[in-house]
Amino acid sequence: MMSIADINKEKLVAIEWILKQDNPQHVKTISNLIQKIERDALEATKIAGYRPKALPVLTSQLKESILLSLKEIENQQYISIDRLEQESDQW
Repeated sequence: MMSIADINKEKLVAIEWILKQDNPQHVKTISNLIQKIERDALEATKIAGYRPKALPVLTSQLKESILLSLKEIENQQYISIDRLEQESDQW
């Protein structure tokens, strides 16, 4: 993890680089990147739904859960509906 001093140093390097740019395409690319970062940060804090007892589920949490589920499926770490039905009959 970067220290605050290292983060501030990196920010200054980025600012200096931007200020030296004469190529409008480079400046536009940086601007687009900043807008994407801001949109992603805002999106991550949006509520995607609610759990029981009205606990909110953030979009970022939902995406993380979906990615984990996809990895489990890819690694065949699941049971089929048929198997679930068989097991539930024994409950």
